[in-house]
Amino acid sequence: MLNLIASRGRIMTGLSLSLLSALLGVLFVTSCANATDQAGKIIATDEYTFYRHPGNSKKVTIKANPAIIIAQKGNNWFQIMAVNGQTAWINGDVKALGLVKVGQREKRIELTKQSTEQLANGEHHWQTIESRQDWKLLGATGQTFHVNPAILETQGRGNLLPADLSPYELPELEIKSASHRGWATPLDLVFSANVSDKPVKTHGIFIQPFLGLLQNNPNNNITIQDLKVLNLSFEKFRTTNLPKMDLQPEVMLLLPATTNSQIENILLTANAAKNTYVLRVAWKNRHNHYLAYSGWTGKAYEQIATPILIDYQLKDQNKDGIDDLSLKIAHINGDGYSVETLLINGKYQKNHPAVSIHNATGQ
Repeated sequence: MLNLIASRGRIMTGLSLSLLSALLGVLFVTSCANATDQAGKIIATDEYTFYRHPGNSKKVTIKANPAIIIAQKGNNWFQIMAVNGQTAWINGDVKALGLVKVGQREKRIELTKQSTEQLANGEHHWQTIESRQDWKLLGATGQTFHVNPAILETQGRGNLLPADLSPYELPELEIKSASHRGWATPLDLVFSANVSDKPVKTHGIFIQPFLGLLQNNPNNNITIQDLKVLNLSFEKFRTTNLPKMDLQPEVMLLLPATTNSQIENILLTANAAKNTYVLRVAWKNRHNHYLAYSGWTGKAYEQIATPILIDYQLKDQNKDGIDDLSLKIAHINGDGYSVETLLINGKYQKNHPAVSIHNATGQ
């Protein structure tokens, strides 16, 4: 469309005003998103209506709170990325709660000088930065791309989920520091809030880059200790005699305040090098259950599929008046995936409350 308009300038002068407006509308939707001075601002998702594209009447439901502004189109359309990885567009004034601080997940980070959108069929030119920087978010691509989370990289596996299942269909972000500028995947970054920011009500799935937004927020009970490396011993669930090990936080599900479920949050932790993944079920009575997926046989580690938390649902399944929690979990192996629904009783029980109720496979 860009080439057509540039090369047909004389024809454009003869177009009717209505046709010209229609063409510009298409260009407005399909071209790259722009940088904005609003980028990085934190918003509450319950205060906006969300759309799939700018200028598009198709609405989108965002199942997590909060989100950050990542790009802008025109004067009043803003692209957002929610803490669960969902992207959408809002129209109108931005009511910011604060501004995210942007850091690196690892000491080393690789940037590209151009985004994948800008490159078309060209090749990326990588710039490796060997030290931690303080970054400012400038903008984002309008498109999203299939991204491989670190726990799959460690296992040498790809993100094999179709786009409608994967929480890792993400835009590329343009960032700059005092001495560098380029494009990065969100999974190489970490976002946190300034102490002076207004507290925001949090709920939904938080993928790894956004876990920092949960810390020290008076509207939830998450502390820094809750998100630190864990060293645990486990009761029997899906594995026996699991040795103690360090587990890194990957994903947290924080249930909305409107539910009467006695579950407070779910934390997925991983030691991918040892092929072990643990779901911690934290209850409002401060008890915890640990549900382990592991290749540990008691003598050695064997390969198992890597779990990815896709979605959740709250519904009173057993008619006891309390919301039960269904977790939709994908398990990715070398050449395909399976999808499991893990049902957790919303009422606290001393013994493990979880049962697997559905499993489907795909390639």
